[in-house]
Amino acid sequence: MWVEHKHVRHRGSGRFRGASDIGEELPTEVGPAEDMFMVYEGRLDGPLDRAPVWRYVNKDALRSPNVPAVAEFRKIIEEAEKQQKRKP
Repeated sequence: MWVEHKHVRHRGSGRFRGASDIGEELPTEVGPAEDMFMVYEGRLDGPLDRAPVWRYVNKDALRSPNVPAVAEFRKIIEEAEKQQKRKP
């Protein structure tokens, strides 16, 4: 996630002031309330410029120590491996 804090230059002041200096409030949280875990194809050029091949979005999906998103991803991988072995 990219969070940017913009600075404002006031005319004639000759100095930069942050938004908090001029009475504006910056949001403390940005983005969805749920955690996101995304997997991208790594063998391609610019993998992050493409859609993820798998995505898991859920509240506390990245919470330690069990990290539910990783557990779900492992289940998907195990199921795919089982299906691969069944193919003639």
